[in-house]
Amino acid sequence: MLRDAFAYTKEGVFQKTKRWVLLIVATLILTIPLLGYIAKILRAEKPAPEVQNWGTLFVDGIKMLIVEIIYFIPIIIIWIIGMFLLGPHTTGSYGTNPYGSYVASYSAAMPRHTPHPTVSPTLSPLAYPTVNLYAAAYPTAGMAGAGILGLLNLVFGIIIGILLPIALVRFARSGSFGDAFNFKAILAYIGKIGWLSYILALIIGGLVVGIPVFIVMFIISAIITVTLGFAALMVLPVVLGILYLIIMPLISVFLSRYITRVYDSVAA
Repeated sequence: MLRDAFAYTKEGVFQKTKRWVLLIVATLILTIPLLGYIAKILRAEKPAPEVQNWGTLFVDGIKMLIVEIIYFIPIIIIWIIGMFLLGPHTTGSYGTNPYGSYVASYSAAMPRHTPHPTVSPTLSPLAYPTVNLYAAAYPTAGMAGAGILGLLNLVFGIIIGILLPIALVRFARSGSFGDAFNFKAILAYIGKIGWLSYILALIIGGLVVGIPVFIVMFIISAIITVTLGFAALMVLPVVLGILYLIIMPLISVFLSRYITRVYDSVAA
């Protein structure tokens, strides 16, 4: 599977400069056309398809993006809860608190903070800076809440990482949102592949891509930092951004082909 994915990427992108450049352009456009191109690969098109019919790529890319966003809703909710409960809450002379109603509901129960020197003591307690509503008043509770939210985030991240590849293949091939969220069928298909084999395949694919990318970025970051010193803070993001644009098509094509082979390793 890995050898096939490498050959597919080499012949389809690395050795096709024009196609590579077009995929970089697709990445620049919020990666939406790139997602549409990935859908073509997940349909088991071989050799790698041409980058054409941009309208279709946009439509398919938007649909793929919708599927991904829906899958990530639990993590988005956890993030929002974390921002709401544990994020900075500042009012009064520091500006408007985006969670003003929340602060108002609980301010009476919270220990009073020393008023800011520029704030009149006759003003409402809501005019005083209230930072990290829970974490500042009750550090232990704040840390516990952050830990619980972090654990939930990890659990949902693992679940999504397992289900989403199969969901995207099913959606790309049928065009039906129902197939992308038919969890019973998705779990049954993973069972046909073999849970251990499937999870190991995902881990191996992630390591094969992640380790080289990390090494390359680390070396480039080290060279730029040593060479430019403080100026690296301005140059490094630009260089890494350009590198991301260059390698993203290669990574996307490789992983998409790899997942396709994993999916097709058993009869449908």
